[in-house]
Amino acid sequence: MFAIFDLLFLQIQILNWMKNLVTFMLISFAVVSGLSGQSSVYNSFPCNSTVGNVDTTGALDRFNALIQADSANADIYYQRAVIKFNRLDFGGAISDFDQSIEIDSGNTNAYLWRARAEAMNGNFNEAYSDCNIAVSQNLIDTTFYIRALIRSAMYDLTGAISDLNKAIDLNPVYFDAYLLRGSVREEMKNYSEAVIDYDKAIELKPDCDLLYQFRAHSKGALGDFSGAIADYSEALMKNEKNSEAYLGRGWAKTRIKDHAGAIRDLSAGLLLNPKDENAYLLRGNEKYYTADYRGAKEDYTKALGLNSDKALTWMMRGLCEIELNETGNACADFEKANALGDEDAAAGLNLYCR
Repeated sequence: MFAIFDLLFLQIQILNWMKNLVTFMLISFAVVSGLSGQSSVYNSFPCNSTVGNVDTTGALDRFNALIQADSANADIYYQRAVIKFNRLDFGGAISDFDQSIEIDSGNTNAYLWRARAEAMNGNFNEAYSDCNIAVSQNLIDTTFYIRALIRSAMYDLTGAISDLNKAIDLNPVYFDAYLLRGSVREEMKNYSEAVIDYDKAIELKPDCDLLYQFRAHSKGALGDFSGAIADYSEALMKNEKNSEAYLGRGWAKTRIKDHAGAIRDLSAGLLLNPKDENAYLLRGNEKYYTADYRGAKEDYTKALGLNSDKALTWMMRGLCEIELNETGNACADFEKANALGDEDAAAGLNLYCR
């Protein structure tokens, strides 16, 4: 029972990170004007992003005035669309990109930006169509990378890998492409290849804590728990406020039966992020292992306060209550676990409650 949940904990982390990474990169990636040869990009990864830190109100007012003076200028609509995108006004951005493309259909950047805006609005087919146009206009690293982002968001992971391979062939030091490819490979359970991509990303940005955390995910999935602990520790050396690194290291320590160390790390992570139901459940399991049944019950109760639909949590709290001689409470929890589909709950009911 515990082993299955421990593996699920890692898979939940990997899936959440891939989804968050794709969304972040869709928002923050910025193409520099000019697409001759390899394109330049602003680094979009959280370690050095400035997204949301720029006041665009004055710029938007200026472009509104420019459009009133020259409504046939494609570049003005394009620039205003970028500003609206950065203000998270994706619908307004799409409208302006439409106007820009209607006037000048040869601006590859406009298709790339509109693709991202469409994706953020959930219109993935339209986004993918725009990316195809951009690729047909310019076979460069950026166009393949943006299409890989869209494909990742659509869960076309094989297609995303294909585009990322092309982007990296064109630009062998393309940090964001290595990072995204590693994340996609993790989701595809190609953990060994994901580690190789994260190795390259770390080579390019060795001071970024999150890269070590990502690599630790894959090492943990490969059963290299010592390697995972080392990477989570490196992440924490670079950023002691990284709650996910504490939680991940705590998970890895559960796998080598370092119960005390796991509880310490999970506790540190929960101080930084007290809304992680799975961390409470995992810490509760470790306390149960060490016969701290009262403490385990408290953790399971906190987990249930965040999500009352997880059968395993009800089952585990019931087992704690058996150890605490709270049979009535335990039977009620077993009933709830059974109703939610826990396969062991019926045995608990038969053994303790009949």
